[in-house]
Amino acid sequence: PRDRGVEARERSGPEVAGGAYQLGPDGQFDVIASVRYDTDFGTGFRADTPFGAPIPAVDGRHDVDILFLHLDWRNMIGREFDLRVGRQVHVDDLDFFIFDGLKLIGHLWREGRNHFDLDLFAGSPVRFDAVFGSTEALLGDGTEVYDGETPFGGMALGASAFLRVASHLTLSASWRNEVVFREDEIVGFGPTVVASGPQAGTPFVLGPDLRREAALASAETVGLQVSLLGASIGFELPSIGVALSAGGVVDLLAVRLDQARLGLTWSPQPNLRLELEGFRLRPRFVGDSIFNWFAAFPYDRAQFGVTVEDFGPRLRLRGHWFAQRFTDGDQDDGLHGPSLRLEWRERTVGLHVFSEGGFHFGEATAIGGDWLSAGAGADVTLLGGRLRLDGRVSWAAVGTEDRGLDPSEGATTTLAVGAQGELTHWLRAQTYYAHTFQGLVDGQHRLFVELAARYR
Repeated sequence: PRDRGVEARERSGPEVAGGAYQLGPDGQFDVIASVRYDTDFGTGFRADTPFGAPIPAVDGRHDVDILFLHLDWRNMIGREFDLRVGRQVHVDDLDFFIFDGLKLIGHLWREGRNHFDLDLFAGSPVRFDAVFGSTEALLGDGTEVYDGETPFGGMALGASAFLRVASHLTLSASWRNEVVFREDEIVGFGPTVVASGPQAGTPFVLGPDLRREAALASAETVGLQVSLLGASIGFELPSIGVALSAGGVVDLLAVRLDQARLGLTWSPQPNLRLELEGFRLRPRFVGDSIFNWFAAFPYDRAQFGVTVEDFGPRLRLRGHWFAQRFTDGDQDDGLHGPSLRLEWRERTVGLHVFSEGGFHFGEATAIGGDWLSAGAGADVTLLGGRLRLDGRVSWAAVGTEDRGLDPSEGATTTLAVGAQGELTHWLRAQTYYAHTFQGLVDGQHRLFVELAARYR
């Protein structure tokens, strides 16, 4: 029941992915697709279930999502330009972005390892209400579940460039604008009145700060949702084992630095690697998201890691420590904690143990709470590499401001087993099963099965 926070779920999410390559007279065309059906056979409440209603017999979720479906045309113009048409995922300095449209991929210069590539794309962003939906993981924060009747919900234009010179210097830059089309205006951004209370019927006037935020999104049927500019740089000094990197993203809607990152890697010996990274992130929402009107929690994070290969006989050691600070304008909260992983491998057999934790500092428990986890696993390879079996047991406990980190309460234990095998030279299979019990998620089962076929 809802008041106890318990929901019976029997979720299923089958996915089919495939591709046909080197089609056409000259083998210039590839077709790649991935389709997912997502449903819930259990009982539960949806967003539109009236408050106080009895538990529905079924959840009613039946989503058929085309994750991607595109045609690649290599060497469309000489050897310099390729073309991709259809639903596709674009990855650049900004983020992951899924859209229906065209992408022109230019290989404008190449000399050994050095090269310059330029991508130009245009299309319609894939929203929840688009034809055959979208994967939630690639939607922007604050996206409406339902944003209009038309399957063509907007337009996106973007470009990204990548340059490698002198073999050890890389430069990249990306830009993207997204515009949304609606059938009517956003009422909340137009003239309105107080709906209830002592001032019901009186005009509702935004303060100067909120008026500025509201102006960032159009009150008309066309609104600018996203406008981003990003860049990154990387530099390697192989002679001393040093690599430097930096990057950032500017939100042109809010005119602020959205993300910033600095990184340093040093390998003083072939079996030793040290990593230091710091970055700042401010949560970003689409232009008309109501979350833009509230205090977003930017955070700063620093992390240090060390990896030692051949630590003892056939051992690998990885250590990591992080510190993360949240700022909401009133008080500062933060997390810090270590992680450690030790691996041993002898030809076809491997063992590992790990542990990590995060503990708050400051005035209150930080976002996400404190946590502590540990576990161990093993794997073995058989039949000359054609079969791999693995298993793992892990334990985790989480503490919140209301309930501190108490391993005796609210802890969960997960047992997991998996197998990967080559059935024939063209067919591979893998499966994974996990059972989480005790604590807050007693009775959770997860099953993953995959068959991969390749025919030449």
